[in-house]
Amino acid sequence: MRLQLQTLAGLAIVGTLLVLAGCGGDGMHYSRGQVTLDGEPLADGTIEFLPPDGQGPTAGAVISDGQYELRVAPGTKQVVIQAFRTVGEEPAMPGDPESPLVPIRQEVALAEYGRDSPQEVTIPMAGDLDFELTSR
Repeated sequence: MRLQLQTLAGLAIVGTLLVLAGCGGDGMHYSRGQVTLDGEPLADGTIEFLPPDGQGPTAGAVISDGQYELRVAPGTKQVVIQAFRTVGEEPAMPGDPESPLVPIRQEVALAEYGRDSPQEVTIPMAGDLDFELTSR
């Protein structure tokens, strides 16, 4: 009986440690949000969350149809967003008449959150983080 109680107590401690390890983990959590450009969902782009002092983890994701989702550590981050527009198509392999066409993407200059104008935001412990962009 005593051995069974010790075994159960040991299993309870190990289980508790595993649960706590899963809760703390790497400090990252899932974040998602919407990104609009000039009032419309951004069809194609990227988003990066960078530590302002250059120290610590970074996170990035593709923006598709105005949506992004990633794992990021909460706290203050610099946000850099790139937005692209499709301006045509070209062969994936120039000179090959059988080549499939791929989109020609052009970067849109942003009034804020661009590479030349990153903004700082505070990443919450939970919840969505949306961005409303305007083009220059």
